[in-house]
Formats: sequence, C-alpha cells, structure tokens
Amino acid sequence: MLHSFVSSVFLSPAFIFQSRYKLLCTSFGLLFGGMAANNCIAVPEEHSINRSIAAQGSATNILWSSFNSASKVQCGTACRYWQRSAGRLTPPASWTRLPVAWPNSSSTSFPAPATLSLTQLAPTNETTWDDTLIIYDTNYLQKSAITYTNADKSMRASVQKSGNISAALAYHVRVQNQSAATRDYFVRFKAPIHKNGLQAGYYTGGPSGNQPMPENGNDGVARSSAELLVDGLPVWQTARSLHRKDLVSNAYGTSYNWGEDASDDSYTIYLGRYASGDNFILDYILQADAIADAPNCGQDFNGYLNPSYTRHCQVLTAGREIPNTSYGGVAFEIISTVTLPVNFYLDISGTLSVREGGN
Repeated sequence: MLHSFVSSVFLSPAFIFQSRYKLLCTSFGLLFGGMAANNCIAVPEEHSINRSIAAQGSATNILWSSFNSASKVQCGTACRYWQRSAGRLTPPASWTRLPVAWPNSSSTSFPAPATLSLTQLAPTNETTWDDTLIIYDTNYLQKSAITYTNADKSMRASVQKSGNISAALAYHVRVQNQSAATRDYFVRFKAPIHKNGLQAGYYTGGPSGNQPMPENGNDGVARSSAELLVDGLPVWQTARSLHRKDLVSNAYGTSYNWGEDASDDSYTIYLGRYASGDNFILDYILQADAIADAPNCGQDFNGYLNPSYTRHCQVLTAGREIPNTSYGGVAFEIISTVTLPVNFYLDISGTLSVREGGN
C-alpha cells in the first residue's frame, strides 16, 4: 500500500513519505507469571522521504519514479568519513550527541566501527551468612560494548542490579559536489534494529514449586536511538525505550517507540539539490543507555553435594544493531543523480508552482 504525507515543519515525521507497508501479527502465551503478549513480525519495508527543505532551506518535490530509473553515482572520494565509538560505566557529567573531537584521519568509504568493551564483573567470592557460595547467572554487573564480528554487529549497554551505563557510535561525513553541474543528493541506509531487553530478577517457586517468580521492588529504563543530521539539523530519527516499574504483573516492562520505523526497514532520503562545489555535513549517531535501580534478586539453592546458590537479578539492556549488509539492504551510502524532474501544478491564479504534496 502506498502512503503519502505532507507536513510544513521539518522536524515532523516526513514531508513526503512513501512506504510499502505490511505487518504480520500472531498471539502467543508466556508462562512467566501467566502473562500474555502479542508478537508482530515486521516484514521488510522500503521508505522514500523528502527532506530537501531541512537540508538546503527550500523544498524540491522530485518525482520518485524518475529516481528509480536514474543513473546513480556513488560518492567515492567526494565523501570523507570519520568515526568514533564511546562507552561509559558511570553517570555522565553532561550529555551530547557528538564526540568532543573527531579523529585526524578520515576514509573515503563507510568505515567499520572501532570496537570496545568496558565491563564490571559480577563478584565470584560472595557468600551467604553461613558461607555458602553465591553464583550470579550473569557474569557482569555492567557492560558497555561495541562489537563488530561476523556473529554480532551491535552496540549495547547492559546493567545487572543497579547502575547507569551507556554506549555511543557516531559517524561524521563531509560531502562535496565535485562535478561541474548541479546534482541531486540522497542517502540510503538500513535502519538499525533495537536490541533493548529485560531479564527480570526471579526465584523458582509458585504454586507448583517450579515456576519462575519475578522479584518485586525493581525499576529501570533502557533507551536506544538512531539519528541522522544534515548540517546539524535532524532529518531522520528513531528511538525506543523500555520501562519497568515496581510491578510484578509487568515483569517484562513496557516499550515505547518514537520516530520512524526501525523493525526491518530501509530508507532513501532526498537531501536536496547542490550546485558544483557545494558542501554539506552528515552526522549519523547511534546511542544507548540503561539506568536501573534493582537491588532485589532472587536465588535458588543448587543442592547439598556442592552447596551454592544461583542468584537471578534484573538485567536491563539497551542497544542497536550496527548497520551492515549481513541481513540484506544497504548499510549506509551517499549517492547523487542528475537533477530529477519536479512535480508541478497550476494554482488558482494560473501560476505554475512546485507541488507540496505526494507523487
């Protein structure tokens, strides 16, 4: 199904927005606490968005059908890329989207991220009052990581029990029209899927004596987002937050989405029309943070032969998949075309004008 939307403010979801949209939903039961949930399977979607008013100050309503058939030129040496990765295990003194400084060196292609892992390990010598060993079922208390392997390409911030932790990944791109003629510029990318998650603290018990029972008294919020800016102005954003309050009946938390879809979505964004020699800056930022106050853990006795307890605490994770081509689609690319045809219509006075609507 084709959808077109128009808005007069560039911070709104879209000026001109087209999508092929389909969502499959099934219901299933969760045994944890007897709760039920809905599982919606997102089918890959392709979106085309006009952001020319944000990028260059005046809207150009191109014909998207002409874009599909146009010859597309990769940015190549006309683009310079910088990249930064960051993580922290302590509350921030201040919050900023961008790094304090970019590296001195750049590349002419979308770079693989610098990886990192900051970890505060769970204790291995903790005991009960009678000196019985306590084993944590998760081997860290806090972990901020950016991983880029064949098996895992992700940015995550996880906290067990209580803490405040974050991770961030940022790309900075300088684009110049090095051709002799004016050209239309686009960015294409695969939206980074969220990796937010919650393992509730629990103990084994209940009426059957063999049910996982969620621990009470634990709160937390996990937030992850992705954002694209052109010359400092946001042109595409997506965010998801997961909240858990002190409610046994809501042990898995409640999630909220904001901005554009990022379940399994690819985007083509029209950035504007740039004359020969013109420059613009793209910033692509992924960030995640997890904040938790969850001192209460459950624990299970492992038997008398080698007596020990396994402790099950709340583990809260915020994260995003790092753009890559492993799952199909374009990771991130900047392309240009010749100036494309524009939609026109005759207004009431008979003047030929650029149309402000869909195709």
